[in-house]
Amino acid sequence: RVWRRTFTIGRHTGVPIEPRGLVAEYEPATRALTLWMSTQVPHMMQAIVADLFGLPEQRVRVVAPDVGGSFGIKIHVYQDDMAACALALALGRPVKWIATRRESFLADIHAREQTIDVEVAAAPDGTLQAMRASITAAVGPYSAYPRSSVVEGGQVLRLLPGPYRVPHYEAALRVVAQNKTITSQYRAVGHPIAAAVTESMLELVARDLGLDPAEVRRKNLVREAEMLYPSIAGSVYNSGRYHVT
Repeated sequence: RVWRRTFTIGRHTGVPIEPRGLVAEYEPATRALTLWMSTQVPHMMQAIVADLFGLPEQRVRVVAPDVGGSFGIKIHVYQDDMAACALALALGRPVKWIATRRESFLADIHAREQTIDVEVAAAPDGTLQAMRASITAAVGPYSAYPRSSVVEGGQVLRLLPGPYRVPHYEAALRVVAQNKTITSQYRAVGHPIAAAVTESMLELVARDLGLDPAEVRRKNLVREAEMLYPSIAGSVYNSGRYHVT
């Protein structure tokens, strides 16, 4: 039998205790730029800022103090951050910029807005036979820099089979532009969406076949003896004891 369902995931964003912010200080005599910045990727920001403003990388120092949470929001390059750096370079004096909570809601990356059309085929005993998915991911008006806005949709495509032995799998990802805030990588990129869809489908299969949902999972989970297990979606499971209760 084949079961078909459509799942719609709403967009959301994180709310770190501390919004994004920075202090940029430029010393014209030595061409040295120091950033005290609420970021989770100081080394990436050092390389990008040096490249964008034509500075030697060793002349850019990025200090990341306690950031009050990030969840993926502070892993990207934002225009307002770069504007503050540009002002510091132009003025030769420190520039501070701190986002308000409203500005954060508007400008911080959003995530998760996706629609997944999925089909699952299973035998009468609940053994999975195949899965097919069509994923539509919204990315906003343009792609986040430098880590792209299509990663989360790609992760969902790769993760939908989950830790289950699915012998046949086909999936396609479509990315659409919108006049909304950009989306990009957020904590546990793609995992919550893929797990919600797959586990919901297993519950549906078990219910319709009159089987115990836990038993259906045990029947289809990758076994410890099968490690290293190459997933049909291209991932390799190198460890796991999924049958141990």
